[in-house]
Amino acid sequence: MSENIPKRNKRQNNWQKNNKERINILYDKGTKERIKAAAEKANISTSELVRQAINEKLEQLENNTYFE
Repeated sequence: MSENIPKRNKRQNNWQKNNKERINILYDKGTKERIKAAAEKANISTSELVRQAINEKLEQLENNTYFE
């Protein structure tokens, strides 16, 4: 028998709490729609688009290649 949904949600929330971090970002109105449209064009989720963009920028900054 499958476990009940509240028990599964609690387990998933605990895993996220221990393994992930959440960042809230404020942008001007309209930016969310631009991100959504770009993500759809790339056939990825909005979260994945933001993660990729941030990781790319971090890598450039950490490797001192951002200003080249």
